[in-house]
Amino acid sequence: MKLFYKIFGTAMIAAAAAASCTDLDNLEQRIDSLESRIAAIEAQLDGFNANIEALGAFAEGNRTISSVAENNGVYTITLSDNTTITLDQGSTAATPVVTVDENKYWMVDYNDGNGPQYLLNSAGEKVQAGTTPLFGVDENGYWTVSYDDGETYVQVTDPSGNPVSAVSDEQTQDSFFKDVAYNEAEGTFTVILLDDRTFTLPVVPGFVCAIENVEGAQVFELNETKTYPMTVNGESEITVFKPEGWTAIVSENAGAYTLSVTAPAQATTLTKAVIADSRSDISVLAISSTGFAAMAKMQVELSEAPVPATATVTAVTDAATETSLTYTVSPDERTDSWKYIHQLATEPAPTAETQGWIDGTETTVVINELSANTEYTLYVLPYREDTPGTVASATQRTAKKVYGTKLDEYNNEGAIEIAGVVYTKEEFGEAVHVTASAPSIATSYAKEGDARIYFVDPDANATYDYTGAVMDMIIVGNSNTERSKLTMTNDDAGKANYIKLNQGTGGYLGRFVVSNIEIDATGFASYLITNNANNAFEYVMMDNCRIRMQQARPMINITVKERSIRNFTMQNCEYEITAASQNMVFSLQSSSGNCEADFENITFDNNIFYSNSTTATTNFKLVNGQYAGIGNLTVTNNTFINTITSTTFYVYIDRISTVNITRNIVWTDQTMANNCGILRAVNTWPTGNTVSENIAYRGNNTERNWQVFFGGNTNLFEGAENFNVVADNPFSGTGASFDIPSATFVPNSTYSSYGVQPVE
Repeated sequence: MKLFYKIFGTAMIAAAAAASCTDLDNLEQRIDSLESRIAAIEAQLDGFNANIEALGAFAEGNRTISSVAENNGVYTITLSDNTTITLDQGSTAATPVVTVDENKYWMVDYNDGNGPQYLLNSAGEKVQAGTTPLFGVDENGYWTVSYDDGETYVQVTDPSGNPVSAVSDEQTQDSFFKDVAYNEAEGTFTVILLDDRTFTLPVVPGFVCAIENVEGAQVFELNETKTYPMTVNGESEITVFKPEGWTAIVSENAGAYTLSVTAPAQATTLTKAVIADSRSDISVLAISSTGFAAMAKMQVELSEAPVPATATVTAVTDAATETSLTYTVSPDERTDSWKYIHQLATEPAPTAETQGWIDGTETTVVINELSANTEYTLYVLPYREDTPGTVASATQRTAKKVYGTKLDEYNNEGAIEIAGVVYTKEEFGEAVHVTASAPSIATSYAKEGDARIYFVDPDANATYDYTGAVMDMIIVGNSNTERSKLTMTNDDAGKANYIKLNQGTGGYLGRFVVSNIEIDATGFASYLITNNANNAFEYVMMDNCRIRMQQARPMINITVKERSIRNFTMQNCEYEITAASQNMVFSLQSSSGNCEADFENITFDNNIFYSNSTTATTNFKLVNGQYAGIGNLTVTNNTFINTITSTTFYVYIDRISTVNITRNIVWTDQTMANNCGILRAVNTWPTGNTVSENIAYRGNNTERNWQVFFGGNTNLFEGAENFNVVADNPFSGTGASFDIPSATFVPNSTYSSYGVQPVE
C-alpha cells in the first residue's frame, strides 16, 4: 500500500479531510539486573516514541513536508503545519514492533507470543493515527502507554489481561523502519515498514499552513469567540472544516492570517448532532499552487458550564544562576488574577487550599536567594473571579557554584564531576594538592582498598614519580581556565616510571582518570601506561588532555595475552605526534608477546591527532592489536592531520563486534603510499551500528584513497558508508583556521559539524 497525496479539485479536498544470605544476594542481583535492563530500555524510549510520532504523521497523510534536515542518520522533518518530527531508522533493540493496519489503526507486537494486537484506549476502542501513543516502562519492568501526551499512563495488557513485560529477552528488532528514503530531486520522503508497506509524503519547500499558539484541546464556553494567528505560505486555496454548530473563518490582512472560531450560541439551540460532536476538530485545508494539500488541525471542546482559568509556566533555563531562577507565567484570557508558590522540588506539591500563595503581578517571575545546584519548582494557581483553576508548574535547577579551583569544588561539594561521571570524597578521601613546593605525584597507597585523587596547580610543573601499582587514581588539573603540566620521569638508572595499572583483589574498582592535564612524555624512556596484572582493568579515561609522546613510543602498551582494559575513553584531547613513523595510541603486540584479550569498549571522541611538523607521520595507529578483540569501537568527531596509515589502517584488530564511526575528518597534503583508513580486522568484522558522514581530503594526491574499512567494504551491515573524499580543502574558506603549533584546526562553515567540536 502506497499513500501519496496530490489533490486536485473539490471532490478530493473533501476526501482528504476525512531468605538466606545467598537468597538475599541472588535477590539483589535480580533487582540490579532488572534496574539496569529498565534503564537500558528507558534510554531508548525517546527515539522510539519519536519514530512512532513520525509513523503517525506519515500514516495520517494529511500534511506535506516543508523542510528536511539530516544529522548522523537522524532526520528532523518540519511538516506543513510547522510541527517537527524526528525519524531515526537506527537500532531500537528491546522495543516492541509498532505499526498501523490498513485502516491506520495502531498495532503492536510485543514479541510475547501473542502476535500483533490493537492498541485500545480506556473505553476499549481501537486507536487511529492522529492520536499518538507514548510508551513508557514502569518500575516493575512492564510496558505502559499514554494517549494524552504523557499526562497519564496505563499498563499495557495482553489478550488475557496480563501486564506485558518490557524486559523480555525476546523483545528485539533491528530497526523501526525497514528503510527510509528522501528523494530531494523528486520532492518525496518515503518510509518503508518492516512488512514492506510504504508511506510517502510530498516535500514542498516553504508550503506552510499552521495554527499558532495551540496546545491541547481548546475549551469554549457557549457563544465564545477566540482568534488564533496562523502561518500560511505558498497556498492558492483554503477550505475550513468545522463541527456542526460552530463557526470558523480564516481571514487575511496584509499577508497576516488569523483563524476566528465561535462556539454554538446557547444551550437551547444544541441539537443532538452538536452534543454528539461537542469535542472535535477545526481543520484548515490549504492547497498549494502546485496542487498539493496540507491540513492544520485544532481540537475544540464545548462546555456549558463556565470554564476555569488556566495558566502555563515555562522555566527560563538560560537565565539560571547559582542563586536565582527565572520563569515565564502565561495566564489564559479567562484569568483575572494568579498566585504562586516557589519551593524545593522535593517538597509535596501545593493545592488550592495550601497556605502561603503569593500574589503574582509580572509575567516574568525571578526568584532570588536560592541554593546553588538545587532543583526548585514554581507552582502557579490562576483564578477566574474567585474560582481557582488548575495548578500549573515548572521545575528547574540553579547553576552549580563556580569555585576558584577544582580542589575548592571537591572540598566544598564533596565531589568532582569529570566527563559526566561524579567522583566523591567518600570514595577517594582527602585530595592531594600538587603545588610548586610539592610537585611530585609519588604517594603510595596506604592500604589495599585506598583510592587517590590529585589536584595539580598550573605552576606546579608536576612530575609522575610513583613506581607502585595504580588501582584507583584520578589526576586533575586544578585550574578552571588552563591545563596543568605533568612530566613523566625516569629513575636514577634511567628506567621509566610508567603508569602500572593493577586492579588488585582488595575491592578496587579499577579507575585511572586524567583530566585537564598536559602530559609531557617526550623525554620518557618508555610507553605511558600498561596493565600490570593478568585481568581486564576496568576503566581508563583521558579527558581534555594534551598528550606529547616520545618518538615512536605508544601511549598504552600491553603485550601479555591475558591483559586488557575493559573500558577506555579518550575525549576532547590533542595527541601530538613527534615521530615520522610508528606512532600508536594502543600497542597490543610486539616481538616478545601479544595481547589476545578483549577490550569491551574503546572510544575516541572529539580528539585531534596531528603531526607537529609539515611532513606527515606514517604508519600511525589508534590500536595495533592483530591478536586482540574489541566489543564496540567508537571513533566520532575526531580530526586527523597528516597522520597517514599503513595498509593495516588506524585500527588493526583480530575481531570486533560493533562500530560507531561518524563525522571524522582526515586531512593530508602528503603523498600516500597506500590506501589508508580506519579499520582492518584480521578475522571477525563488525556486524552493526553506524558508519557514516566521514570526510577525507588528500590534497593533490589522487593515486590513493581513504577507506573506512579495508578494501572499501561497505557491505558488512546496512547503512555502512565509505569516506566522502572531498576535493576542496575543508580547512580553507569562511570560518576556517589551520595552525599546527597551536593545534588549531577549524573547518569552514560547510564542514563545521565534522571533526573536533567546541567544548562548552
